[in-house]
Amino acid sequence: MHVPICALPGVFSQNRLDIGTAVFLPYLSQVPSGKIADFGCGAGIISAYLAKLNPDNRIFALDVDAFALASTQMTFEHNQLNPQQLEIKAVSGIEDAPLFTCHCQQSAFSSRGFRPTMMPAKNCAKLRAAT
Repeated sequence: MHVPICALPGVFSQNRLDIGTAVFLPYLSQVPSGKIADFGCGAGIISAYLAKLNPDNRIFALDVDAFALASTQMTFEHNQLNPQQLEIKAVSGIEDAPLFTCHCQQSAFSSRGFRPTMMPAKNCAKLRAAT
């Protein structure tokens, strides 16, 4: 899937797709649809990719950097994605993130390599309490 990226100066991985995101993108089709948080959204490649995968996804793009949040908005607009799918929020940490009734995503490495995993929302609350 082709997703052009728009990035303002200083936004992570501004002129190219970083290797971590490149490895991660093929696994995003396994993410259940619904409300999805993109922590550290940067230029919005993951947010836009998830929005293109499923028009029913509601993406919460979260970052500490105002330029990153603006870049995510620009990426959505450039890809002509439904603006109703995107909510942008400045955060200073996980405690600022919206609470969902669905699942939080985390990544894990195993002997077979990288794999996305899901954890119940109750574990997200525990993670918030620990930070």
